[in-house]
Amino acid sequence: MQDHIFRMYDIRGIVGEELEVAQVYDCARAFAVYALRLYPQLTTIAVGMDGRTHSPQLKDELIRGLRDSGISVIFVGVCPTPVVSFSEYWLPVQAACMVTASHNPKEYNGLKFFLNKRPLFNQDLQEIKALFKKREHRARVERGSYQEYPLVADYAAYLKRLFPHLFGCDLPVVFDCGNGAVGATLPAVCKALELSNATILYGDVDGTYPNHEADPSVAENMRDLQDEVFKKDAAVGIAFDGDGDRMGAVTAEGHVIPGDRLLGIFAASILPQTPGATVVCDAKCSSGLQEYVQHLGATLIFSPSGHAFLRKGMADTGALLAGELSCHFFFKDRYFGYDDGLYAGLRLIELLVSSKRTLDEHLQAFPARVSSPEFRIACAQGEGPQMVATVIEQIRKLQGVQLSTVDGVRVSLPQGWGLLRSSNTQPVICLCFESDSREGLAIVRSFFVQLLKPWYTEEFLNAAFADKE
Repeated sequence: MQDHIFRMYDIRGIVGEELEVAQVYDCARAFAVYALRLYPQLTTIAVGMDGRTHSPQLKDELIRGLRDSGISVIFVGVCPTPVVSFSEYWLPVQAACMVTASHNPKEYNGLKFFLNKRPLFNQDLQEIKALFKKREHRARVERGSYQEYPLVADYAAYLKRLFPHLFGCDLPVVFDCGNGAVGATLPAVCKALELSNATILYGDVDGTYPNHEADPSVAENMRDLQDEVFKKDAAVGIAFDGDGDRMGAVTAEGHVIPGDRLLGIFAASILPQTPGATVVCDAKCSSGLQEYVQHLGATLIFSPSGHAFLRKGMADTGALLAGELSCHFFFKDRYFGYDDGLYAGLRLIELLVSSKRTLDEHLQAFPARVSSPEFRIACAQGEGPQMVATVIEQIRKLQGVQLSTVDGVRVSLPQGWGLLRSSNTQPVICLCFESDSREGLAIVRSFFVQLLKPWYTEEFLNAAFADKE
């Protein structure tokens, strides 16, 4: 395994190039050493996998390494990551691992580890990497046991208990699974709740993703859902990413809703009952969200992007709700506090049914801003953090500019703000901009173009921004 695949909050790389299937065995043994140092009570772990073509091979090597380390394994089947997270609350396990590469293209795969209901990330994964490279393992231990317990039926039954008021709901809804792992779960949930007017697109789990990539943050991936919403005259369209911890939404009018606006809608449904509450979001979210949440009498806290950081932010602040622009949503209100795309989708359907208002009507309350999409620009492996650090040094020399370094660098100008950060999952830099006007947005964007000139030409950057706007 190449060093860089031990990322900020998971282990992820191109199978056969960056991640070797056979080495997953030693990685599992390294995890066992590290996990038992932190949590000696660990005896049993739940393992699930997505539908990627190489997931069964990775799963087999992972389980072999865990069992040879004396840890018993319960395999919960092909399922989305939230079902694996659910296993930590439902089964007699003290840890969990999901074989997935989330929304990455089909050639990627990886591992997400959880211990004692906490995702392992950042320094945890660096210590596992060090143990892996030294090939450390537990010797002379009794081999762990193995059993299979498909968890989808229990998960579906649990959601039915949480949403009894949606039983038999006839709201016309279109779901797009994108051939991702949610396809292993959604039919059972729709059946349990008797959602009689639900349409499922691309529900077959297929790790080659033959129709489109399972990433609802990319506009191109939402086109089939938009078309189907119009065709079915649906009230809402809901799309999921590859491992089901994210959901994106399309209104009846065909508008794709950014994650920060969805978070605002969710906040408006929760905060009136919990005055003075806290909401956590990532640094990419709109300043309009901050204005909206404050208007609702709550406090908005910014966090670095990434599910592990958002969960930590919720634990540190006692927040009932968190979310990202990329459409991860975390509900501690009536749920466990981890990101579950299907649960968030049901909360959205619930909101529409109870309010008797359309999604477009709900969006009208959100403060108007002109926002760019998120731009992802390729860079050399490991170059992104260096670029961000250099840009921060440049900005600190300027007068009249405010900056935040919660995640990368977010710069506030008189005309608006812009964010530059390095991705934790791929060798790319990420940028987004916001203003009150198109003219202001152009000024903010130009400011960042000048900052990035040491690495990219002005023509290249302007073309890259124009292609997505």
